[in-house]
Order: sequence, then structure tokens, then C-alpha cells
Amino acid sequence: MTSESPAFVKIYDLLKWLLPATAKFPRQQRFVLARQIEEAAFGLHRALLRAVDDGRPALTEADRELAALRAYLRLACDLRFFSVNQYEHAARLVDELGRLIGGWKRRAADPTTAPAASRGRSVGVGYRPARRILEQQPDQPADGEPQQQHAGQPEQQHRVPLCE
Repeated sequence: MTSESPAFVKIYDLLKWLLPATAKFPRQQRFVLARQIEEAAFGLHRALLRAVDDGRPALTEADRELAALRAYLRLACDLRFFSVNQYEHAARLVDELGRLIGGWKRRAADPTTAPAASRGRSVGVGYRPARRILEQQPDQPADGEPQQQHAGQPEQQHRVPLCE
């Protein structure tokens, strides 16, 4: 993953929105809760940068920072430092980051799911459009389908209309 990946774009968007939003906290909370929120967000960014080189350990740390950030954002909303709309926006960004980090962790755990380009194949090789299957006659079995019927069940024909 590079710094151009969706995870880095999302964390940048979150930081760009979060810093001005926490600056509007009451003075007493700017040095307590706002600071914790900002540290968790920057810690998440640092963990993602480390994950490019280190892999799973840094992604686990990123998950921990993300969990802390979620908790702090919810607390800020409960204490009415964020409006419901602001919290909803932040929660969406954090949720998307969580999904991206989870996918990254799954790819790091299973090297066989690496993108096609990194396995030496160009993207699109092996692509077979579904239209070929849909255009077959209903009495002909699709490639690889067994020709036997289940005992006691009448033959069913499914036709899918083609879009012209």
C-alpha cells in the first residue's frame, strides 16, 4: 500500500475535518478530550504509515488506535462537544477506515489474495463476462454443470432477459 491508497486518503480527510472541529471544544476540554482525540487520530496515521513496511503488527496497533478514536468521538458527542451531524460525519469516516484496515489485515494474513498486478498478471486477465452464460439456450447446460436432475424434482427452466 502506498500513501495514495484509500486508507491514507480517508485518514487525511478525517484529520483535515477533525482538527478544526476539536479546536471549537470548550477551553477546559481542549487540553483533555480534544487532545486525546487528536492523539488517537495522529497515532492511527502513524500506525498506517508503519504498516506499509511492518505489516500486521502495525495494523493491529492501527486497530487499537481506531477503537480508542471511536470511543473518544462518542464521548465528545455525549458531552455535546460535537453535534449529532458532526458525530455522524466522523463516525462514517472512522467506519470506512475500519473497513479498509480490516481488508488490509486480511490481505496481509493471506498472501494468495494479493492484487493481480503484484502476482505478475495484468488486471483483467481471466475475466469472463457473464453474458456468455446468459445467452446459452435453456436446454443446454452451462459449462461445468452436471446434466443429471435431482430425483423426484421436475425440470425447471430459468430464463434471464438480456438487456439490449
